Amino acid sequence: MTLGPIPDKSTGQEIVEKAVEGAISAVPVVGGPAGVAFDYAISHAYDQRLQAWLRDLGAAVEDLVDRVEDLELVALTHEDRFLDAVAAATRIAERSSLTEKREALRNAVLNSALPGAPNAEEQSIFMRLIDDYTPTHLILLSFLADPGDWFTRHQIPKLNLLSGGLASVIEAGIPELANRQIVLDLAIADLGRDGLINAPGLNAVMTGDSLYKARITQWGQQFLEFVTDPLAS
Repeated sequence: MTLGPIPDKSTGQEIVEKAVEGAISAVPVVGGPAGVAFDYAISHAYDQRLQAWLRDLGAAVEDLVDRVEDLELVALTHEDRFLDAVAAATRIAERSSLTEKREALRNAVLNSALPGAPNAEEQSIFMRLIDDYTPTHLILLSFLADPGDWFTRHQIPKLNLLSGGLASVIEAGIPELANRQIVLDLAIADLGRDGLINAPGLNAVMTGDSLYKARITQWGQQFLEFVTDPLAS
């Protein structure tokens, strides 16, 4: 798929487009009239998704440059970590319509442009995790970074428990995960396998205070910061 011309493109969008030239995979052509029509429709849909991503990313990069001292837009085109992040994030964004995942990808690109960004190897691993993870993984990691603070920030009353399992606290803090035991089990297992959290089993009995302690590892905190909007605070 090639990038078509877009009227009134911002400088930021032009920058990110150049970063992904040659990195956009083409949709294979299917034979026959019906196949050609399908190919055209799919190509058009993907192109629209791609252009929307590039517009949003370009605007976000420009905003970052405007608000961060000593950060220059053109200079970013010579930063390998930034270029790698744009190309990797764009490939993933093409395949996903999930708002939470695309926000994480945008934030990753922005963070790759800042001093102290993860090195190339760490960034590559983090991009793979974003690709693999669902919004449930991301919200769970944010919750487990500080469960007590999560309840406070979201103005949710804490459970008054002397003891209990982590599953009950997660479901109280993230109601949309209630009655989704399989999804919750798999997401927790994935985060633990990838070294992002240290958590006992969801049904392991702990004291009430322990249920609200942070479960994130240092590696997990690095990943969480990488996918968090650097301009949010």
